Amino acid sequence: MNKATSRFARGALAAVAAGGLVLGLAGSAHASSNATAYVYGPNGARLGAAYFQADPYDIPDPSRPDYPGDAIRACDQVPGDGYGVQAQLDIGRDNTIDRRANGTGAQCSDWATGNLGEETPVRVRACQILNGTVRECGSWSNGVS
Repeated sequence: MNKATSRFARGALAAVAAGGLVLGLAGSAHASSNATAYVYGPNGARLGAAYFQADPYDIPDPSRPDYPGDAIRACDQVPGDGYGVQAQLDIGRDNTIDRRANGTGAQCSDWATGNLGEETPVRVRACQILNGTVRECGSWSNGVS
């Protein structure tokens, strides 16, 4: 009995130690994540999207643009409907709109950039624009810089 208890105790101790090592390593990993949010029109059709790009991504083809880090952009996806799309970024998820970008005429806006601290929580949403006024907004989508 004593021998079995001793083996169990050594096994349990090894499992706890291994678990602690895994947990310790998991905390040091970088956890940035992109986010995409959509907005829909009065008839339920998708009008466009807002994109948050966490980390820079350089495309080697010079005919295509670079995707900068900590950036948002709005893409209007329906030509000729009179609506535009605004991307809104809430840095820190504190209910403050810290950055905006407008896409109109079935076009995407330029990237709106600004450096954020690593692993800063953010959220992005897409909103309808009609006659220059922000109207309805879609749901927030979470990301991390």
